[in-house]
Amino acid sequence: MKQIILKLNELRRGKNTFQVSSTAQELELEDIEYPIVGSIDTDIEVYRNRNNYEIKLRTRFTFHLTCSRCLTEFDREFQDTGAFYLKKGEVPDIPEGMIKDEHVETLYVSGDEYDLAPIIREQVLLSIPMKPLCSDSCTVPSYDSGVDEMDSRWADLIKLKEKLM
Repeated sequence: MKQIILKLNELRRGKNTFQVSSTAQELELEDIEYPIVGSIDTDIEVYRNRNNYEIKLRTRFTFHLTCSRCLTEFDREFQDTGAFYLKKGEVPDIPEGMIKDEHVETLYVSGDEYDLAPIIREQVLLSIPMKPLCSDSCTVPSYDSGVDEMDSRWADLIKLKEKLM
């Protein structure tokens, strides 16, 4: 996987902004259920305060989807945002039951570089829709077999259903 390295020692105090563009292949996303069309573009904001960093990511990408109702293929653009904290040092030993939200959103790094590629990849993967629809008004296509007669193989089952009702 292509690395997107954030060099922490080169960041100035305050706000730092970057833009990065990747392909599905570079982020090892070429074998997912719905292919990505075009590039994966990420805006990165890093706020530095001594050895603490607040990182905000806004990632834009387009999936080539298949509607789960009518099976129409279409492209839809997605945008995902995420924020986390990065601290230099070792992961603290937190007693069981004492984990707070700030611990979950904080990542620790021992060196002067941090690879953002796995986080951007995760943003894309978590955006894959479970049941994509081409539109809110999409309906299941009706099926007309063109046969007016009932298949005789179902006759006994239909009689049983009528008895039970």
